Amino acid sequence: MGITFFLWMKGLQLSSDRAKTSTLAYLSPFISLIFIAIILKENILPSSILGLVFIIGGILYQHLGINKKLNIRNS
Repeated sequence: MGITFFLWMKGLQLSSDRAKTSTLAYLSPFISLIFIAIILKENILPSSILGLVFIIGGILYQHLGINKKLNIRNS
């Protein structure tokens, strides 16, 4: 556990909405894949793209689901 973990925890402490901030961790494979493709010029496999679609879909579902639950409770 190095400096990146410390910075991540500090960012969570400073965040006003920790639930939304914590979902950023799921974007790390997406960002890594982009860097690998650009810097190392590696081929991106269809299975990797499918995995990214699931990750992004899950993040969107979580954000939309949280908003709907909050609206129902506040009604």
